[in-house]
Amino acid sequence: TSTSPVWIMGYSTSARPVITTYWELAGSYVIVDNLDFSLSTRDGVTLSGDHIMVRNTSMTNPYGAATGTGYGVGGQHIIFYSSVISQMGDWLYSGPDIDRQGIKVYAGASGTSDVWIVDSIFYHCQSDGVQVGDQNNTPAQIQRIYVGRNTAYENLQYGFWTKNATDVIFSENTVYNQTRVTASGNGGGLGGQYDPKNVWFINNTVFSSNTGIHIVGGSNGGGGPWYAIGNVLHQISSNGDCNAYGFGAMTYRNNGGFFAIFNTVHDVDFFGGYAPSGGSVVLRNNIFSLKRTNSCSGFMKERTITHDFNLYTLASYDPDGEANRVVAASVFADAPRNFALAAGSPAIGKANQIEESVFATFQARYGLDIRRDMRGNRRPNGTWDMGALEAVTGPTPLSPAAFLVQ
Repeated sequence: TSTSPVWIMGYSTSARPVITTYWELAGSYVIVDNLDFSLSTRDGVTLSGDHIMVRNTSMTNPYGAATGTGYGVGGQHIIFYSSVISQMGDWLYSGPDIDRQGIKVYAGASGTSDVWIVDSIFYHCQSDGVQVGDQNNTPAQIQRIYVGRNTAYENLQYGFWTKNATDVIFSENTVYNQTRVTASGNGGGLGGQYDPKNVWFINNTVFSSNTGIHIVGGSNGGGGPWYAIGNVLHQISSNGDCNAYGFGAMTYRNNGGFFAIFNTVHDVDFFGGYAPSGGSVVLRNNIFSLKRTNSCSGFMKERTITHDFNLYTLASYDPDGEANRVVAASVFADAPRNFALAAGSPAIGKANQIEESVFATFQARYGLDIRRDMRGNRRPNGTWDMGALEAVTGPTPLSPAAFLVQ
């Protein structure tokens, strides 16, 4: 019960109990704490009950011969906190498509809802660090999934990905060194496909990867809208492949519409790709800085997009010409270590001064105010500023992700 939960735990952080067999947690009010799962089985732990917390655990499972997952989450009110998943199969695998996710949120028998995956680390997985849903379930079967403040690196496919689900939020995650290109995909930060509804990418950092935020096809026309707000995407390389279907810092080819506002994109092969598909594309209040010297255009466009109030470090980056664009070479305090706006930056006060409607949309839907940048500064802080970070007076501290660069 809520007042008398079941505890399954180890008492020593230096000598955790080691679990070597498959588990399923199908009850109510269960706390799993301080255990090491060291497996060589197709699946690891299934959470099919309700009101379950898994925290302070580790999971390794080098089994790679068939599709499977470290933790399968198919219940209600599940919290996965402060844990590490690694060596899920072979992250250097190059054969046919065999997925070995760190966590897969699947459609449970009674539906899956209210899942929090936070403050955890995912690396060396033979697929995504976290995947929400798949192409077989309906979006209504998986609802209200929050993936926040996690770190993912060196996985075979993506750090964090969603397929069919409703109300999926990726917030304050850090993804880097996602550079594998195989039959399973091109490797990258965050994204999704098929028909998820109401997907939000908020204040994430992606660097040293093949893609940043990548929203792809396979849709039946029922998904979206998709939102990218306040993200920092830098050092994104397509390895010279000017292909909006597979690469790009911030790309979209799906349905339901895409809104990208207050993002910072820096040092990339190309900023974004927008292939024919359903729904509008809106790009406003972003900074597009330092496209690498290659054969790619700044934007790979096969459709009309709405864009204005963006900053470009070269005028040639602007895909069509904007009425309220800013062209300026000097913007940041110390990129790529620090993407705070430099004192006197031309991005300060030059965003659209009429509040973007997406903030009210989020608050009406979830009851939370996201008018803050990734450092917690109010947006606006006086005036609306372009890019992911609002200008502030006084010292500009490095974001945690900045220390991972170099």
